[in-house]
Amino acid sequence: MQLNLSQLLKSCLENDPLAQRRLFEINGPKMMGLCLRYARNYDDASEILQESFIKVFKNLGSFEGRSSFDTWMNRIFINTAISYCRKHYNFDNTISLNDGSTNLENELSNIGDTVNIDAKDALRFMAKLPEKCRIVMNLFAIEGYSHEEIAEQMEITVGTSKSQLFRARMLLKKMLINDNYFNESNEQYRQVI
Repeated sequence: MQLNLSQLLKSCLENDPLAQRRLFEINGPKMMGLCLRYARNYDDASEILQESFIKVFKNLGSFEGRSSFDTWMNRIFINTAISYCRKHYNFDNTISLNDGSTNLENELSNIGDTVNIDAKDALRFMAKLPEKCRIVMNLFAIEGYSHEEIAEQMEITVGTSKSQLFRARMLLKKMLINDNYFNESNEQYRQVI
């Protein structure tokens, strides 16, 4: 028998381990993808995933349904990932400059319109970014946060958020050039940084 979401959540609130397992099975793979975008490696992502699900189950009673359950859960995972990164990674890398757009495809097209890259490679390159750059890029380009929201979330200034996004773009562009994602004859893109 298939439970609907509200029945599943109710059973989870009653600490039913089968319901909790089912909620994890339904959402685990998608949430692992989110965790991998913030973490340095698979082990760190697994820790973030586990810590986040513990928080989901612990705070399920506070879910009021004002937003979708997925939105509520995503917020917990993002907050947990940022806290994990702040605690375990070095955040001492700042620069200042520019602004940007609102999704990863736009970010990659900002890097250069001759780039043709699949999602797996894009995530691989993003994983190589310094932590603060990677988190800002994730929050801005993938999650759709504004610089003001990022600044508040990460406890940085709006200028730092903008500068980290600019730095992330430049580093991604350099990585893409080094891995020959740009046409050799397009000298405009080869002369970066």
